[in-house]
Amino acid sequence: MGGFMLFDGQETIATLSPNHFERLLRLGKIQFPTITEEEIQDRSKGDALSKGLVIVQTTWFIVQCIARKAQGLDTTQIELLTLALATLNGVMYFLWWDKPLGVRCPVSIHLLETRIDPIALDESQDTNDRSSVEYGWMRVPSLYALPVDTQVGLEKLDILPPVLGTVFGAIHCIAWFYTFPTYTEALLWRVCSILVTTIPGLFSTYFVLVGVFEFDIDGPYYPCLQILLFLLPIPALPAYILARFGLLVEAVIALRALPPKAYMKVDWTSFLPHI
Repeated sequence: MGGFMLFDGQETIATLSPNHFERLLRLGKIQFPTITEEEIQDRSKGDALSKGLVIVQTTWFIVQCIARKAQGLDTTQIELLTLALATLNGVMYFLWWDKPLGVRCPVSIHLLETRIDPIALDESQDTNDRSSVEYGWMRVPSLYALPVDTQVGLEKLDILPPVLGTVFGAIHCIAWFYTFPTYTEALLWRVCSILVTTIPGLFSTYFVLVGVFEFDIDGPYYPCLQILLFLLPIPALPAYILARFGLLVEAVIALRALPPKAYMKVDWTSFLPHI
């Protein structure tokens, strides 16, 4: 659950969104909660040690894959799938390092019977006591992001997810010349890898044109670009899901006929300098 829970007396209303929290604070209907960053982190179920262990495990797996390549040993398709997920895992932990994990108990905020030091608002904002309290979520969503503030240029970060998706798919293309039990399976892997790589790449192209290079939104071609972005997910999303599923199935069934070098272990002593 977590978050800031709004109460009207003993009645639970909803979990406050950042905008809702700010509006009630400006209206003087709530007091700013007396909670520190340390108290918020204390509610978290994760710490630097637990996150660090995951990072060490992920890094060790990536090092093993690199070492196998350096010694000419084969890497299986399922290891390649894991390598792609490990790459996303590293980015996720970097972005979520300070995010509290599994906070279950919310911070209680009570509506005040009388306003305190209200701040002047725009005419467009409603000042009615009850109508300004919106009924919404009873918990904080697991996947939630604040609206992007275009005044500080953060809208250019919209390109990050599709770029990561493209990198994720490109890792699967490493197995382009791997040994597969049949030619059909090799062809299927290549087709699925291309789909998983190019579909996020199409969205990356859009965000590069609009966000990075500031494509003329008043120009004659922008409506066509918007229509393309709207229609693209209709065939692309099912194709992407099927491609991901196909890669997973391929990686599992390929275990029935692995090349001999896939069973060999890394000789770590060969990386040590000889005296």
